[in-house]
Amino acid sequence: MKLTQAQLQQIRLISDTDLYRDAERFLTERGVVERSQVQGLQDFARSFSELEQFVKHQSERDWQGRKEHYGSFYKALSQYLQELRQRVKIRYQLVPEDLAKKEAKEQVDFFVGLLAQEFLQHLTSELIYRNI
Repeated sequence: MKLTQAQLQQIRLISDTDLYRDAERFLTERGVVERSQVQGLQDFARSFSELEQFVKHQSERDWQGRKEHYGSFYKALSQYLQELRQRVKIRYQLVPEDLAKKEAKEQVDFFVGLLAQEFLQHLTSELIYRNI
């Protein structure tokens, strides 16, 4: 899907404001994870469905010891991604309401994927800033 100039500007604005603050808040509330986890998130972010599967898999692992908080980190990330899906539809209004159901779902998937990539970029930057 090719974005219009207005859509690109809206994505940038959402990224620079909401998603940046969300990433800061997320790490403050959930704690940091290792670079390898962040790299995994970045690798899977290219496909939103693969990202969802990776996050689900990681949230279901039996994390032990100093990595015990990783489970709650990934559960919270899964919840955040679902909330992001709702924001695409309702708050950000990136998808026109008059589309057929299938087309609307495809566009929602596309935009939530873009915003998830932006969020993960901010999350990665914040983790690096916090010296992981």
